[in-house]
Amino acid sequence: MNKTISLILLLFLCSSAFSQIEFGISLGTNSTNVESPTISQHSSDEIINLNFKDIEYGYHAGLYTRFKLFGVYVKPSFLLNSTKVNYSVNKIEGDKIISSIKSESFKKLDIPIELGFKLAFLRISAGPVAHIMLDSTSELFEIKEYSQKFKDATYGYWLGAGIDLWKLRLDFNYEGNLSRFADHLTINGQELEFSGKANRFLLTLGYAF
Repeated sequence: MNKTISLILLLFLCSSAFSQIEFGISLGTNSTNVESPTISQHSSDEIINLNFKDIEYGYHAGLYTRFKLFGVYVKPSFLLNSTKVNYSVNKIEGDKIISSIKSESFKKLDIPIELGFKLAFLRISAGPVAHIMLDSTSELFEIKEYSQKFKDATYGYWLGAGIDLWKLRLDFNYEGNLSRFADHLTINGQELEFSGKANRFLLTLGYAF
């Protein structure tokens, strides 16, 4: 995690040595898709059926810089990202079934590094992204023996396209992740993993100074 942040800070600092440097702020919304299998997990005195329901639209905001290097542009960014995930939970206690919706909310620092080039008026880019967990709240703690274990950082990749209009920067990105969705879930000491990986679509509006 520290190495990733140090690399981005180094790129921000070194970018002043390159021509056509650009700094800016950005704000946007994102939509996440994931497969939705059901997980059945026994605890000490009940059976829990935990099923992914949906992920609400998220929001992100942050800073970026863009500069040219060896004929391509480099765009490192810091983005604060907010996400809310909803799960349907069925507790089976004997012949009784109790159904409810539980939510988890996350705040993450997303650190993408995009490499790209211009094709006429269109920008095309791709690159890695790191996700660093900052804070989380969860109603799943109401389930007996539920706990969380987050990784220091998870990684994925971005594919994107964008256009420049005066000082406005409009970007559309697809994000693929290398980690399985919700791999932080633990019930009764056993880690739970949904079978699918999350992918995300991001729409971002930036302003260049």
